[in-house]
Order: sequence, then C-alpha cells, then structure tokens
Amino acid sequence: MAKAAERRRTVYYCRECGNESARWMGFCPSPQCDSTSPLVEGNVVPAQASSGARRSGWLAPAATEALSLADVSVNSQPRIALPSNELNRVLGGGIVPGSISLLTGEPGVGKSTLLLQLAHSLSSSTALPDARDAGPVMYVSGEESPVQVKLRAERMGINGQGILLLTETDVDSILERLEKTQPGLVIVDSIQTLQCEGESSGPGSVGQLPAPRRVSNGVDHNRLLMLTAVASRRTGLEIGAQDVIVSVAGGFRATEPAADLAIILAIASCYRNAPLSPAAAFGEVGLSAEIRAVPHAQRRVNEAARLGLTRCILPQSSLREIEPPKDMQLIGAETVGQAIRAALTTPQDELDLAFADE
Repeated sequence: MAKAAERRRTVYYCRECGNESARWMGFCPSPQCDSTSPLVEGNVVPAQASSGARRSGWLAPAATEALSLADVSVNSQPRIALPSNELNRVLGGGIVPGSISLLTGEPGVGKSTLLLQLAHSLSSSTALPDARDAGPVMYVSGEESPVQVKLRAERMGINGQGILLLTETDVDSILERLEKTQPGLVIVDSIQTLQCEGESSGPGSVGQLPAPRRVSNGVDHNRLLMLTAVASRRTGLEIGAQDVIVSVAGGFRATEPAADLAIILAIASCYRNAPLSPAAAFGEVGLSAEIRAVPHAQRRVNEAARLGLTRCILPQSSLREIEPPKDMQLIGAETVGQAIRAALTTPQDELDLAFADE
C-alpha cells in the first residue's frame, strides 16, 4: 500500500475542458479554454508496468494468443432473450453476454423505472440460460437509498425476489461484491454517481467521468455555455452530448451579444452538416430562443452591403428602423429556429420537420 501511494502523482485539472497541469493555477492555462475557475487537485495512479500485473475489465477473461477471425464462434455465447419484445428489438435480439449497454435520457423520463422492471422480469423468468450458471440480478443504486428503491418497487408491484440491491458508489467495492455474488446481470443506476478511489475529484466530475467539451477561442466561455443550452432546449439541435468548439478567426474577440445569432447558426451548420448560405447575421439570443434587437442595426447592415453580401438575417423588431441598401435582402426572425431555416441550405421540408416542436 505504501509503494502504491508513492507511485501516485498529484495533478491539477480543469473542470471544463479536462486539461491537466503539474502545478496549481488560478485558471486553466489552455489557450482553447476560457474558464476562469481555479484548477482542481487530483491523483493519478500509473498503470502497472510489469507484464505479469493483474488485468481486470468488464469483459470475461480471454486468451492472449492470436487466433483467426474465421475461427471465432458467435454461437458459443447466445444472446440473453428479454421478456419484453420491444427491448429485444432495440438491443438487436437480446443482451450479449459480457457486453455493456448504456441507457440515456432526460431526467424524469423513467430510466430507473425501466431498469427495475427489467431486473424483475429477468429475476422471475427463465431468460437467463441455465447452461451459463447465471446468478441473481444485481441492482447497484448510487442515487437512492434501499428504502426509496423498495418503495418504488412496491408501487410497481415488484416483490424483489431474485434481485440483490447494493447501494454503493465506490467502483472497487462494487467489483469486490460482484466477485463474491457472481450475478448474471448487473444494473448500475447511475454511472455518473460512481467514483474511483485513485481520483480525489467528486463523482460526475471531469476527472471521474469526462463530459462533452465546450471550448471557446475569442468567445466568452459562459456565453457559449448559455447558447449551447438554449440551442439544445429550444431548437432541434441535440448537441448536449456533442463537443462544441467555437473559434473566432483572425485572433479577434466577439464580446458583444450581437454575435449570439451568428454563433448559433455556425453550430447548427456543423451539427446538421449543411453549409450556410452567404449572409450576414446579428442579434442577441435570449433564454427562450427569442432574437432581441441590438444597437446600430443600420450601420451593421450597411457594412454587410459594403462587403458584398446580399442577404442579412436580423431581429424581426429591427426591420422597421432600417432602410435596406440597394440589392440587400433583409430577413427578419423572431426565434432561433426561424433564423436557422433561413440560413441553412437544407431543403425546407427537412428543416420544417427538424423544428416542428419549437
């Protein structure tokens, strides 16, 4: 234990981008990160250098000898057929032994309820083949107490026979219990509550569970977080699980809110893999995805015309105070969705379908 502790080294990392530093700093040193929060201390445990070190993993131990791909048999480990036909269809015919399936969704949609129903169905059926000497179903809860899980089970009419409940968040402790009980199926609710002993950061942080990055160069980082949240919640851009990297060309900094609309249009173009039509765009974006007027709208339109642009997307409320230059088409938009429809070159029917719920 003492030698293992000596091998650990202390690092300092950024909660926003995950960048590591050997020294503590009051801000992230990465030029691609605008976070002003101080670095967080953490420990790194190096991997075992010896070839005979113990290996561990989620999958079953396999031989290290090379073998021909043609000799690999897929029938030796049949899928675990689930009682629900719909779950079987989603999982391609059942659960593959030794595999990991990640269930995601918005908070409150019923992930925990579905997993508890799945645990009950497998514990009270013959879905787990006897040939594999499958054990009970292990339900690991890191968010709820045993009483809370029991109350939810009673509301669903589940008696809990054949289900082992473990309320633990430490990964090493969970693996130790799994070695003892050898369950046929393990359900973890949920993955962001787990914590590794070698990391001093809290569960769900960048050090424990890396999250999609938000990197800004020339744009205020907090502003970018707000714009991506609005785009995810109020439009058809599902970028919550995507890395978002925004950079202003030429080394300039976009400090005024008038650049909000242009930033979201650029993100939408990248997400939908559709180019933007040549146009200028300006407007402040609110939390409800509304586009607000900004000062000096006439000067902005005149400058766009001087640069040779013939289209300009701007707040609807600014149209009445602008005299359009010659050969300039002004397109007013009240919401971000309307602006995206006007800016992207995607066919109109596809855009109407994408933003039908706005």
